[in-house]
Amino acid sequence: MLRPMTASRGGLALLLLLLTVAVFAQVRSHDFVSYDDFAYVVENPILALGLGREALARIWLEPYLANWIPLTSLSLLLGHALHGPRAGGYLLGNLALHAAATLLLFFTLARMTRRNGRSAFVAAVFAVHPLHVESVAWVSERKDVLSGLFFMLTLAAYARLADAPGSVLRQAAVALCFALGLLAKPMLVTVPCLLLLLDFWPLGRLGEAAPQRLLSGRRLRACALEKLPLFCLAALSAVVTYVVQHGSGAMEFAEELPLLPRLGNALASFAVYLGKAFWPTELAPFYPFPREGPSPLLAVIGAAALTLITAAALRLARRAPYLVVGWLWFVGMLVPVIGLVQVGMQARADRYLYLPLIGLSIAVAWGVPDLLGQGRGVRRLLPAAACGAIAALAGAAWLQVAVWRDTITLFEHTLAVTRDNFVAHHALATSYTRLGRLPEARAHFEEAVLLKPSWAAAQVELAALLDRLGEPEGAIAHYQQALREKPEHAAAQGNLGLLLFHAGRPADAIPHLEKALSLREGDPGGDRTWAQIAYALGFALLQTGRVADAAPRLEQALAGGADTAAVHQALAVVSLAAGRDAEAVAHGRAALERDPRLLSAANNLAWVLATSRDPSLRDPAEAIQLAELAVRESEPENPGFLDTLAVSYAAAGRLADARRTAQRAAELAAARGDPELARQIRARAAGWGPEGARGR
Repeated sequence: MLRPMTASRGGLALLLLLLTVAVFAQVRSHDFVSYDDFAYVVENPILALGLGREALARIWLEPYLANWIPLTSLSLLLGHALHGPRAGGYLLGNLALHAAATLLLFFTLARMTRRNGRSAFVAAVFAVHPLHVESVAWVSERKDVLSGLFFMLTLAAYARLADAPGSVLRQAAVALCFALGLLAKPMLVTVPCLLLLLDFWPLGRLGEAAPQRLLSGRRLRACALEKLPLFCLAALSAVVTYVVQHGSGAMEFAEELPLLPRLGNALASFAVYLGKAFWPTELAPFYPFPREGPSPLLAVIGAAALTLITAAALRLARRAPYLVVGWLWFVGMLVPVIGLVQVGMQARADRYLYLPLIGLSIAVAWGVPDLLGQGRGVRRLLPAAACGAIAALAGAAWLQVAVWRDTITLFEHTLAVTRDNFVAHHALATSYTRLGRLPEARAHFEEAVLLKPSWAAAQVELAALLDRLGEPEGAIAHYQQALREKPEHAAAQGNLGLLLFHAGRPADAIPHLEKALSLREGDPGGDRTWAQIAYALGFALLQTGRVADAAPRLEQALAGGADTAAVHQALAVVSLAAGRDAEAVAHGRAALERDPRLLSAANNLAWVLATSRDPSLRDPAEAIQLAELAVRESEPENPGFLDTLAVSYAAAGRLADARRTAQRAAELAAARGDPELARQIRARAAGWGPEGARGR
């Protein structure tokens, strides 16, 4: 380690700052990655509102993406106002927060321990450890670096409180910093326990009692009571986090995962975390929960390490208190994220070590010099060894930062260092989709759903891509698979209903379209507009004879912005069936205004103008003009259009033309296998009363 007399705190702080910037400055040219960044920033509807009352209210009142982290959301909102769509601006913000946290850690630890060199080593490891790259080089992990800054401020405020324990203002400062940290990321819930560890060492507020006697000590009770407000804040944050994540479905994977595999994974992850702390290789943003379950060998190694190191640290607590403090710092801060309460589909995550790793660094920074002794050779060797270790970490971190350049670079690397990584395949698929490289996107989507068939969101995205590629049957199959896993998925219900409707299966489409609209309030996502879904439902109901049910859905589509010729045409049919001729004429004219070539609209309007009982609406001349247009432009000839033309001729008194046209229409209907229509046409032609055409 650097000897405390060789450099001032200011000089060491400057070196720490330069080291941090040198490793991470390359993020300024990085892009967003399609793993949370688009949802958190690029497509975040709250950020799109800009700095204003509505955005601020939603940040504080509404959870977003299974998290209630209002301070982080506010930070991203400010970043959006400053940087807009530039990822580099957000990432430089992450770097600034990380650098500030590094300096605060150094100054606070140096103040508490009066050891500049060892504190600088701990801060340097925090600054450039490769496991911390994810927290800085990923826009979505703003919550990590922001909560890290307030964690360091909490430690700094607590160090000042230790100098004057009765100060209400200093107690309030600790509580405020802690509360802000929780509002950035609730992982800080174990901080009150960590502060009790600091009371033991290096602050020495618990006296010289042996650890086994501390639980009955008066000083410990006083220190614990002092932290009661912090424990209350932590408990409140834990409850809010559980309610939000459970209510948003983030814990669905945990609900299908028994406790024993979760416990095994926690122990295995503990072993992996320990190993990567000292040999940080093959790092990735997502490590899938093993399909075959956690490794029994790793679980045994993790359990043994946890038991033996804890026992050794406690045994040495009086002689080497930094060991028990550093070790319990590491273990305790991992507890909320070790996987006993499973959130998401990952087995573990590098970002979870952002703050816990400080504890191991403390144990090493104080333990190695004390273990090797204070000989002259050791005093010369340790600073060089420490600098070499930091240089190695910095070099590895610099290479790891480059991996985060963009989605494709990051997740191609992830596939190279992990197995069965369905999230990596999904991220590559969404990235290739945005780039228009659809065959590559399809291959990765298919691999993602093969590895994780129960992942409804990936099934939906693959279905949407197949629909886009002109493979509706494949799309239907994947939408159906998604709904088997998650029946309440509104986008899947709506898109499946639309596909079935356009495939000529209105009866099959109706239940899915109805379900989609019923879920609208809960999940407004999906590729199709709700107005389109309402129109499809209305038209499907119309096709299956449920005319009364169709009308409100079509009106809903019109009110929702689907002011199209097809909607007006369908409403014209509904109005005509209900005997509301004036509305039928109005909708028919509206349809033709929007699409003069919509032949069905021209035909139906002609029918009303030729047959209406309301003299003010009847106009046989216009009816003939419209019906002739429909007959002339239809290919092949449509017997229904010919029937309308015959009725229009009859309404105008051109009976010879009417009979001739009706005869042609009846013959064509019979030839096409519709004898009932042929019979109706002949019956009408026998009398030529316009009333005979009504109700068709």
